[in-house]
Amino acid sequence: WSISYMRSIEIALEVKSTGWIGFGIGEPMSGSMAGADMLTGFVNSSGGYITDRWAEAKGITPHKDKIQDWTLVAYSEDLETLTTVLELNRSLTTPDVIQDRPITDNGVPTRIIGAWGKT
Repeated sequence: WSISYMRSIEIALEVKSTGWIGFGIGEPMSGSMAGADMLTGFVNSSGGYITDRWAEAKGITPHKDKIQDWTLVAYSEDLETLTTVLELNRSLTTPDVIQDRPITDNGVPTRIIGAWGKT
C-alpha cells in the first residue's frame, strides 16, 4: 500500500483464490466485522468488479454503500497459481461519514479485516 499526496490510499490485495475477496477497516474499538467499512471484489472472464460495503452485524451480508468510494485500478487472475489480485484506490476521508471509516495516522491502530472464498 502507499499514501498518495496525503489524499488517497493505493492498495493491492493478493489472495490464493480465484473466488471473491473481502477487505475492510474494522470497527475501531473491537476490530470486528460488525460496523466495518469494507469492499468485496472478484475477477471473472468479463473483468474485475468491486463493491463498497458496510457491515451492520456479524453474520449478515454487508450492505452496498450508497456512495461507492473505492476505485478498481487494475485486476488479474492467474488460473495456474490460483491467485487473484485487485489494485484499489480510495480517498483517506470520504463524504460518506455514515458508512465509511476515515484512514488516519492519529496514533490509534487501524484494524484491518479480510476474507476470501471460492464462490
